[in-house]
Amino acid sequence: MYRDALGTYRTPMCVNDMYNDDDIIHNNSLIYPNTLIRMNRLLLFVRIVRKSPPFVLNFLSRAIFGEKSWANCLKNDLTWLAVSDKFRDCAPFSLDQWVGFLRSRPESANAIRKFCTSPWANVSTHKDAIRVVGLSHTHFCELCSFGCDSDQQLALHMFEHHGVKGSIRLYVNGTRCRICLSEFWQREVLLNRIRRGRSLCKRQVVLRGPAMTTDQADELDLELRTFYQDQHRCCLRRHAVASPCVRAHGPGMPRIQGPVRPCRRN
Repeated sequence: MYRDALGTYRTPMCVNDMYNDDDIIHNNSLIYPNTLIRMNRLLLFVRIVRKSPPFVLNFLSRAIFGEKSWANCLKNDLTWLAVSDKFRDCAPFSLDQWVGFLRSRPESANAIRKFCTSPWANVSTHKDAIRVVGLSHTHFCELCSFGCDSDQQLALHMFEHHGVKGSIRLYVNGTRCRICLSEFWQREVLLNRIRRGRSLCKRQVVLRGPAMTTDQADELDLELRTFYQDQHRCCLRRHAVASPCVRAHGPGMPRIQGPVRPCRRN
């Protein structure tokens, strides 16, 4: 923080261990990052109260009991805000009482900004360790109760905790795409192309079914282990490109018509 605030990208001789972030914030009138997040969350709540959308207010009232939810963090922010002189009488308020209070006082937004820029509100010891997450996960493990929010997190969990590798590796048994006849020279490069699904090749490959069994894929991975280790020693990733991609001659495979996907256009 010292380098970012003062533009000095070296440790000066006058700075010792007792010179911390709070000193930098106080001497340069900065806003602590966590206080900035609190302020924006409170100002967004004030805007919601002014607009008064019934669905959003009802949702906040129900979600306030969700642990680590945005509404629960807002509740903690309101408790923290009640320490200020302007909102001292609001300490025992519930969320509905806060809504009525902020709706009847349009100047509350300026009072929140003024308090959040005060020295007391910008002390690092006020940092809240709560990590805001969604109320529910979108991806779940089939072998345990683990939940996450992305395919990458789920695939990493399946491999680290259950030893299950991605099924897409069963659809690639070489270095040449059997759909577009593009030669990638390395299997991992072709796997990345199929895995990301940025072309029609992934859809056609999946519709045609796996090209090998799980045991065959394990044997192929075992054969390539030495090559991947050499790549790692050279500070290269598994999918590092050594030669440019070329397209082989010959007619491509006919396309398979799968299920019709809904059109995104109106």
